[in-house]
Amino acid sequence: MSISGSKTYASRDGVCLCDWDNDARNDYARLVSDPRVMAFISDGKPRSFEQAAGEVDAFNLELQTRGWSRWAVRREETGEFLGYSGFAQKEYGINFGQRFFPKLWRSRAPMAAAHLALEYGFLKLGFDQIHTLTNLNHTMAIRLNRNYLGVDDDYGVVCDTSFGPHLRIDVTRAMFLSGLQRNRQRIFARAVSAAGQDATPDFSPPATLA
Repeated sequence: MSISGSKTYASRDGVCLCDWDNDARNDYARLVSDPRVMAFISDGKPRSFEQAAGEVDAFNLELQTRGWSRWAVRREETGEFLGYSGFAQKEYGINFGQRFFPKLWRSRAPMAAAHLALEYGFLKLGFDQIHTLTNLNHTMAIRLNRNYLGVDDDYGVVCDTSFGPHLRIDVTRAMFLSGLQRNRQRIFARAVSAAGQDATPDFSPPATLA
């Protein structure tokens, strides 16, 4: 499966995880130049086009060499760029992170993309554990992470970083699987009910992961 030359790794309910095509630099640069998007990321400063282009090149290199990274998230029908979701190798292991344009923050797209990425990581790539690392001031993201996992409000470990204290939430494969069906139903139920089909996402990995 592909969208305008992009390679699609996973898709469901009109949302797909893709590699970064020729338009990716402009798409990603628009995202990370928005102060609202970057408010709780690293030093909180918007990034330049040059910085964005370098990150996109790094994402694509990781996808080509190891089969996972941060993916571009697009609408399946139109190819519209919505944001990114996926993984990066960090100090505490495999980190999950994502960012979307502010107009989408209250839509279903971010949760759909997050779930697709986590299914791909745990079920296709065989990850044993991943983590999120969130600025303590980003209370909405922390609340959403805990709600998705079905854990207590005090779950997580505060870590000192060069950008201030962050909350690390570790997610094991067992934790993810325990909430798999519940989260599939919560995120995809309306579309599944209307279509009368299973909520299992379509994984269409490149040949190197087959």
